[in-house]
Amino acid sequence: MTNVIGDLTVSVERTLDVDGETVFDVLADPETLGGAERVAREETRESTGRAGTPGAGVRDPPPRVRRGDTFVGPVAVPGGRDADRGPDVGDGSAVGSGASFESYFTVEEHDAGRLVLSGGGDGDAGSFDARVVVAVADVRDGAVVRVDATMDVAGRVASLGAQRVRAAAAAVLERYLSRVERAAASPA
Repeated sequence: MTNVIGDLTVSVERTLDVDGETVFDVLADPETLGGAERVAREETRESTGRAGTPGAGVRDPPPRVRRGDTFVGPVAVPGGRDADRGPDVGDGSAVGSGASFESYFTVEEHDAGRLVLSGGGDGDAGSFDARVVVAVADVRDGAVVRVDATMDVAGRVASLGAQRVRAAAAAVLERYLSRVERAAASPA
């Protein structure tokens, strides 16, 4: 029998000392993605300037993340007792010490202040499907970034239970927000 955890929700939030536009600019920066690569992009006439006249329809500059972008890469997830100790533990060798998933996410929506992704991943310890919403809002002291993920998890990793899987997923999202914070704070 395969273990399954359905509709597991995880949310993390952080206030950064930069404006929301700067945060949005670094959401898909290679430094923030931890090894994931953009593998597909939905080409549009507006972004390529192929509307008949040179430069026609070109946006200045095109957004870093657009609807239809797909990102693929490894996601290392802390597991077992290590999940409560932080995001940089676990070598992916077993569920007890962590797991690694070859993951993919596609941008479903991208508009002012909101990014919606759907995707999942597969690994020796199981698989997951997820929908992730990243919301960015300017506040007096910078920008608040909130990441909400809803996922279904199956396989050995699900046998850890919802609380441990939620803690491990939160650690992954916290690690991502730390990368976003570093990239946003770095001078261009």
